[in-house]
This record gives sequence, C-alpha cells and structure tokens, in this order.
Amino acid sequence: MKNKKILYGTLIVVTIIIVGSGLLLLKNYGGIGNASYTSQKDTSSHEEKRVELFGELKNANSFEDCDTISKQIIELGPVCSGSICAEPEQNYWAYMTECVGNIAIKKNNYNLCKSIASENKFRVSASFENHCILSFMRNFKDKSKADENFKFLCENLENPAYRDDCFEYLATLSGDHNFCLDITRENLRRQCLDYFAFRNNDYSLCQSERSKEALNILRENQVSICKKIKRFYTTTSNSGQHQECYIGFAIHNHNPLICDKLKWKYDYMLGRESDDFDRCKRFSSD
Repeated sequence: MKNKKILYGTLIVVTIIIVGSGLLLLKNYGGIGNASYTSQKDTSSHEEKRVELFGELKNANSFEDCDTISKQIIELGPVCSGSICAEPEQNYWAYMTECVGNIAIKKNNYNLCKSIASENKFRVSASFENHCILSFMRNFKDKSKADENFKFLCENLENPAYRDDCFEYLATLSGDHNFCLDITRENLRRQCLDYFAFRNNDYSLCQSERSKEALNILRENQVSICKKIKRFYTTTSNSGQHQECYIGFAIHNHNPLICDKLKWKYDYMLGRESDDFDRCKRFSSD
C-alpha cells in the first residue's frame, strides 16, 4: 500500500513537470512567433523612407548616384505585403536600369544604356541594356523628340516579351495604333488595339464583340457606372471589371485624371507606378 502511494505521488510529480514544461515551451514558441511577426511588421515602417529614396533614384544624374541610392534602398530590408516579404536585393538591377533609363531620358540619349552596359560594370550587359531601353521607352514623354530610331530600338531587343512591351510604349508615345500590330503576344496586341478603339472612338479597331460593347458603354459618358458595373470588356472578377471600366473611360475621354480612381496605383516593390496605372495614363494622354 505504501509503495502504491509512493508510485502515485511520483506519477503526479512527473505529470506536473511535463505539463509545466509543455506550457513553458508553448510560451517560448509563442514569444518567438510574436517576435518574428513584430520584426516583419517593423519592415513596413520604412515605407516612407523607401518612397523618398525612390524619388531620389528618379532624380539621380549619374551611374554612381544610381548605385548608391539602390544600395540604400536594399539596406532598408525586405518589402512586405501582409505576411509576404521579398528581399529587395532581388530588385537591385531593376532599380539600376530604371535609374539609368531616366538619366538617358534627361539627356535625350538612349545610347547611354548601351555605353554604360559596355563598360563591363555588369555581368550580363545585354540584359542590362535591354531593361534600360525598356525603362527609357516607358518613361519617355516628349513626342517632339521621338525619332524613327525608336522603332529600331524595339526591333533590336533580344527578348520577344521586351519587344512587345517596347512596341506598346512606342504606340502610346507616337499615338499610332499601327505599332500595336508589331506585338507578337495575341492578348497584348488585342488589348493595345482595343484601347486605341476606345481612344479614337473607332469600332473598326475593336478586336471582339465584347470590346464593341465596352465602347458603347463609354459613349454614354457616365463614368459613375464603373462603381456598380457587372461586366465590362474582360471576364475577370467584379473588382477587375471596375478597374478596366475606369481605364476605359480615362482612355476614351483622353483624361489621365480618371486613372486616379484605380485601386492600385503604385508598386512599392519596384518604386514606380503600377502597370495598370502606367498603361492607363499612357493611353489616355494626348
């Protein structure tokens, strides 16, 4: 009997130790989880500084400035959206090509992309040159300074996707929908021509019955319909329909201010306007 009491007592003590240890471990793991979450949230506190540095990157005047500012952006740490974070080191070349492309625009000299790449400062000079030219074409605004060589710039890009993007930029820069025909990706080519149909109020450029229906909606000139529209042009979600509707009205009315109604206007990862916002402004600007 005495031995049984001792045994039961021992089991109780062991049970208390195990339970207590388990609770302690849970507390510790919980602390680690909270610390990780807090650290992750803290990375977003640099958002204002990141935007400030991206502004400096846009105004840089030399390769050295581009390099210095790009590295400062990287030092801020990961860019987070909710629970997903991405290391900015992965975008160093995107920062650099965007920056050098802007310098080329200021000097109205797209050959700057090639000359910097040829200085062997980059392990993949051809890739840098192509990205830099894309940056130059996307951000170039002065139509009066555009020349016939811009078409050759697009044609000489090695990557087919880069060439397609370049011809879309050239189409909006020149206002000539014929450059859309040089785009090889069917979806992008059709979208480019449809947007010019909206812009020019021209049924003949519409690539589908759905784009003709969209043009009919735009002709009513009631942009408020975008808040409740169920179907406009694409087959994506309702949220996508609203965005496409605003883009359509901006283009049809040649009014880039309508683009401000888009939900996502800025890409905090790359430090530039989102693709949809950029496309909306380019197609709607005269």
